[in-house]
Amino acid sequence: MSGYCKANGDCHCSQPFFSTSGSTCKLSCCPKPDGKTCTVACCRDDADCQAGGDKGAYCKSPKSTLHTTPGNGQCRCEAGFAGTTSCEKAEFPAWFIAQVSQLKGGTCDPTAHIHVVPTDGHDRGLCLHLAIPGGKQGSQFWATESWKYPKWTDGACDTGAYPTVVDTEKDYDGWTSQKNSIDGSLLCGGVVLTKATAKAEMVAEVQPLQDATYFHGVSNTQCRETTLKMDGVSDPGECPEAFDIREKHEVDTVCRTGGNLKYCKPQDIVNVTVTTWGESGWRHTISGNHCIEANFTLPNMNETGLCPTKQYSLVLSDQTSTVCRDNGNLKYCAPRDVLVVEVRTRGDK
Repeated sequence: MSGYCKANGDCHCSQPFFSTSGSTCKLSCCPKPDGKTCTVACCRDDADCQAGGDKGAYCKSPKSTLHTTPGNGQCRCEAGFAGTTSCEKAEFPAWFIAQVSQLKGGTCDPTAHIHVVPTDGHDRGLCLHLAIPGGKQGSQFWATESWKYPKWTDGACDTGAYPTVVDTEKDYDGWTSQKNSIDGSLLCGGVVLTKATAKAEMVAEVQPLQDATYFHGVSNTQCRETTLKMDGVSDPGECPEAFDIREKHEVDTVCRTGGNLKYCKPQDIVNVTVTTWGESGWRHTISGNHCIEANFTLPNMNETGLCPTKQYSLVLSDQTSTVCRDNGNLKYCAPRDVLVVEVRTRGDK
């Protein structure tokens, strides 16, 4: 405290925590000012800080002795408490509490469940279910991989609609209990993927062609691919790999004979998959004295064709990668969607 007596006999007190009573300086702040008898907030001693239940809190009191220096009038609270002039039980966000409890060896949050029913690809029509031990707030899998599942819905598959489990993968995609742990010590379990089929009465009465053979037809920069020979789509096999952009994908119900569905015999009514592919070919982009070219449409590849080799004749790197066309996991990628992408970086002379 740096109060002193002025020449006129009045006290000069340290602001803002002290005021004069006329003959001396007294501590005039308090933990909860009422605006009348007390207008400045501070803790006066350890008891002020411990009043909210934090028995380990202490006060950096503005008061001083011969052996101490004045403090800033604020409390120092233990973990789980917060405040400036008193320590109260802290209200932390759920994600913070979950992670702190793990770091302290706490219990696991309930397992989170998400599911989706794909409309195309190898798992079309199945219900895929991911069980995430530790919940979304206590799972390292969800912390790092959640961006991959924007179309998945909270909750497990409806077992009434999808009663038959046809596949189960424990430690899905390598996410073991150890890997899924946020701190490496609290092990809540590995991520589990299950696949289930719909019950018989929910399966469409019209079935897709069994062991379908693909046919295709090319028209300018598009290729149509179907599972049944149709007008203009009669060449055997899938569309050539040069047609690498899926522009449209649908399942149509048709009469195998080509006749009107209204008069088609039941045994001739089939579901036909029709996919329209576009052709991107090689594309490139130029940045400074480099040109990057790829045989598949990638972000920022905005120029058609290969790099101008006359100017960019030096091949600095040439890399190939196997990717899934729909950006999904290669392990579950439909064969038609597995692509080998080549990316070359060229420099000028």
